[in-house]
Amino acid sequence: MPEFDREFHADEWSQTIVDYLADADNGTASLDDLVEHIIEQETHAVAPDREAVSYEVVHVCLPTLAENGVVEFNELTETIEYRTPSAR
Repeated sequence: MPEFDREFHADEWSQTIVDYLADADNGTASLDDLVEHIIEQETHAVAPDREAVSYEVVHVCLPTLAENGVVEFNELTETIEYRTPSAR
């Protein structure tokens, strides 16, 4: 089984997050929906573990995207909002 490449997944999943939110009706999504979407998009023979994906999204992808003004993550409601380029 190939080793989990955290850096590769963070970059790939960050792009998936941006694409998903940009296509969402109001630019927002719940953490659960976002994690489910990432898992569905995976093309590896073995689907990633939901807990591992959630951890990676919350602790790597979302903080990086938030630092760059791309998303806003509300930890209390577990919702993510896409910040359009004009809103940054």
